[in-house]
Parts: sequence; structure tokens; C-alpha cells
Amino acid sequence: MKAYRPITSRHASFIVGAGIGGLVLANRLSANGTFSVAVVEPGEDVSSNPNVTLVASTLPAVGTQLDWQYPVTAQQFGPDSVGGGGMTWHSGKAIGGSSTINGMGYIRGDRAIVDAWETLGSPGWNWDALWPYYLRSENFTAPTVEQEENEGAAYREELHGVDGPLDVAFAFEELHADLYQSFQKTWESLGYGVTEDVNSGDVHGFGTAPMTVQRDAHLRDDAGTAYYHPVKKRQNLVLLPGTVRKVNWKDGHGDPEATIQAAGIEYVTSDQQVRTLKARKEVILAAGVIRTPLILEMSGVGSPSLLASHNITTRVDLPGVGENLQDKPQAMLLYNAADASINPFNITDVAPYVTFLNAHDLLGDSFAEVEVETAASLPAWASAISDANNVSASAIETILHVQHNLIFSQNSSFAEVETTIAAASGLYVSVFWPTQPFSRGSVHIASTTSANSSLPEPDIDPKYLWVLFLLGPLKLVPFDTEISALTGRLAARSWTTAPMSQLIGERLSPTETVLPGNATDSQWKAFVEGSVTPVQHGVGTASLMPRELGGVVDPALRVYGTTNVRVVDASVIPLEHNGHLMATVYAIAERAADLILEA
Repeated sequence: MKAYRPITSRHASFIVGAGIGGLVLANRLSANGTFSVAVVEPGEDVSSNPNVTLVASTLPAVGTQLDWQYPVTAQQFGPDSVGGGGMTWHSGKAIGGSSTINGMGYIRGDRAIVDAWETLGSPGWNWDALWPYYLRSENFTAPTVEQEENEGAAYREELHGVDGPLDVAFAFEELHADLYQSFQKTWESLGYGVTEDVNSGDVHGFGTAPMTVQRDAHLRDDAGTAYYHPVKKRQNLVLLPGTVRKVNWKDGHGDPEATIQAAGIEYVTSDQQVRTLKARKEVILAAGVIRTPLILEMSGVGSPSLLASHNITTRVDLPGVGENLQDKPQAMLLYNAADASINPFNITDVAPYVTFLNAHDLLGDSFAEVEVETAASLPAWASAISDANNVSASAIETILHVQHNLIFSQNSSFAEVETTIAAASGLYVSVFWPTQPFSRGSVHIASTTSANSSLPEPDIDPKYLWVLFLLGPLKLVPFDTEISALTGRLAARSWTTAPMSQLIGERLSPTETVLPGNATDSQWKAFVEGSVTPVQHGVGTASLMPRELGGVVDPALRVYGTTNVRVVDASVIPLEHNGHLMATVYAIAERAADLILEA
């Protein structure tokens, strides 16, 4: 079934990208009869693609034509550093965006982190303001008695919406009572009790994550199936195939300090034809944390020095564009099963059991020392980050202080372990990462065209594990590496603690040669530094912050220096989130729709 209809000149607003942000807006704006909306998206309709739809298939679409598969700039740490090849940043290229290829986990994260957006200078952006939009997007299916009493499907009814477009539930394919009991008892013996609902706004301890699934139909629910397909026949809504290259402006070159108005967009068709379209009202960028900053820079919005290096005229001097990239660097432990039979629990995918850890959990008696030494290191970190990007050290230091306060004063969880069994192999897995890393990277245009295409080539540089802190007068310690190593140690300890220890045989990766059972701190850090890969929870490249802090959008999500260009995707989130981003991006987009409709 073809998803597209011809576009006409009557469309007043263009939405760039049919991911979560774009399709939520397309649905909500087109429901208002005074709006006509066109969404521009290069990806295909995947509503009948079993690699996407089946809950028993979390990630088979990764690495296919449904994935942008962006190469990541060579990193100081990770596989690049040990000759293991480069990293890839996976991002959905389909109607539904990354919600069609991700792991489906629905975790909102901590209240304190969302409240910090307002602390950074965006009035009205806090947990209480976003809360009704979490609920408005959600259609929660309560767990069965068996799921709730025996399989770990803990929830509180008042924390969930039941009338929204997006189905959220505990999938039958993911849960098993015996497996849950083994994991839960082990983590409890280590001091981590069961959280009553991972979506409460206070994320700490062991729990089971719901997923974006139509539980009884055994199907994934993504932004396309939830928000687009039910309304795609609306006469004031059109989906246009193409990839947006840049925004066109109404006035001449003008003054880069002046406010400018978008006239429309320039996009590239699948056969590499460059075309333009006029917008009578707004241009809304919802292209994601990678493509949104590329479009802005191609449009002349960004750092003047960077734009000049690509012969692009500066239209808005906005050095924060593409900066402040944050992602979680993940590492993994992999174990053989003690039971010779593959997958004895008959899980058909990956069990969604999570443990969230705060600084007291990981640092113990060292908490006070690390708190002080980390605070003392913030100016040096800010200076180092500033030297590598286009934002002032004082602005970055302000942001880092807010993050430090979240971790050490507000006790916000800053590390996560996912404990699972992989269905296809029957192997037991722990993946782990710091959820609030201090390292900052960037996304910029590497070139204004790419091989056989008029589209820009991205330079994606997350700078994983990059920052150091001073522990004592002379000892430099890699902070994000330290936290990752401590988290990995705890994950490994869980597998040597009964009853989880009874499930496994030998550890397959890393091998005992690489990481002995009695590994030293330096061996753990070396393992982490040589193995981290992207989680793809990227945020920050068009941050919701004051302009003087490197912000790109104001509290109305409007790009500074423009009258009618907004950004509605994960790139506006200014601080890495300890939840899984999808839930919060749905809520941001729901609120953005109200902001636009009320303007």
C-alpha cells in the first residue's frame, strides 16, 4: 500500500521528518481544520514489515534499508582504540522513525532531570508541565494477574494514560516468572529492591519496563501505527517522499543578527532531484538529533566560522547548533547458559529487566570525596569541552553544575544495567552504561554533499568517555569510564550471586584473558574503554536553553533568530536523560502541538 499522496500548494506548514515528533504533530495539527500539514520523509511505510511489527523481533531492522547507519567519527575510546573497527549510529529511516527499529522500552526517567530544563532557563519546561502530555500520548494496557503477581509487571494505575494513541503494555513475549524471580532475588540480595513503577518519575532499583506494544495482537506500536495511519486519509494531511536539505528564507542575505522568516524548504527526491516548496505558516524540524543540526547549518544557522568553512552564508549566528551532543556509552557482558537447552525460559525476545543506580550505590564511602573533586573539576572540563566546540566555557560550566547537582545533591540515578536473556542464542546478557555522562560531543556537516547525493555528510563525534576529573593533587581519572567500570563490576557481581549464578556457565565476552574474574580497577577501565558503543539515546544538538548557554530553541521550541522555524525532536533535550528517550519525545511533541495551536 502506497503511503504518499501528491502535495498541493495549499499546505501551510511543513514538518521535516516522520519520526515521533513529526507524526505526533502531523496528527494533532491536522485534527484542527484550520491547519494544513505536509510531512517530508524519505523512509518507507513499514506497517506490514514483520521485521518491524513483530514483538518477537526487537532489532532485526537495524542495519537494513530502514536504518540510516551513520558512521561515527573515529573515537579515542571504543572499538576504534583497539583496532576493532568504527562505530555506527543507528537511526530509523521509515514512517515512524527510530520508533520502528528501537527496543520499544517505555521509561520516562527522573522528574529531577526534566525539572532541570527549567533550571537551565526555559520557563514552563518541568516535570509537572510535561506530565499531562505523557498521559495524553499513552494507551496503557494493565498487566494480567499472572504478569503482575509472578512476572514483575509492577505498575501504579494513576501513573498511566489510557486514552492516548500509543499502546504501552508488558508484552507476553518478554516475561517469565522463573526468570524474573531469579533476577529479582539476586538484585534484592545486592541491596536493590523492586521499584513500584519505572515510570513514576523516581527511577531507582530493580524493575520491569513496559514496552510500546499492542500486547494482545503481539505487535509493536510505533509513531506510524499510533499517530499517522489512523488519520492518513485526512484531506489536510499529506506525506511527501523526500529528504530535506535546508530551509529557504524570505529575505535577502541581510544581517545575521536580524530575525528572519522561513519561506519554505529545499528537499531531495529519491532520484536525486532537488526541489523546493513554499510554506505559508511554519517549518518544523523533526529530523532527529543527527539530521536536524545538519539542516540548520545547511540553512545558514549555526557557527559563522563553521559555516564559512563550507561556503555557507550565515543567516543566524547560533554557535550552539550541533553542539552539546550527549549519548550513553554502553558495554556488555555475555554468558553461556548452564542449561544445555537453548532458552529454557522460552522467552521469544529480550527480557526487559532493568536496574537503576545512583551515586551512593556506586561510590559508597567514596561519595563525598568524588562529589568534591568532581565539582572542583567542572571548570577544567568546561574549558576542555569549549576548546573543542563553539560554545563558551562559562556557559558549559553552568550546564555541568546543574548536572553535578542532579547526581550528587538530588540523587538522580546515573547508571543503568539491563539484565536479559537473548532469545535467539539462549545467552545471558548484561548491558550497562552511565545515564548522565559528563562528556559532550557534536554533530556538524562534514561536507555539503555526499557520495552520489546532494545531501550533506554528517560528522558525528560523541566523544565517549572523554572527560577527566582530578582525584587528589596529581591523579587524573576518566569520570565516565570510572562510572561505567563500577556499573560493570556490579553487573558482573550479579552473575556470581545466587540465584542468577545458577543460570550461567562460562563468560563468553569479555573472555577471562581480557577481563579476569579478579580484575583490577585498571583492567575494568581498559575493558570499558576498548568496548563502548553507542546506545543511540542522543540528545542536545538543538538544545532548549537560553541562547547565551548555547541554546538553539526558546521555550516555544522556536529557533532563535527566526520567526517561524521550530524544532520538535530529541535534539531539543538539553541534558541526557536516565529514562529511555522515546517516552519523553512523545510528550514533548504532544506539548509542542498545543504550543503551536495556541500561538
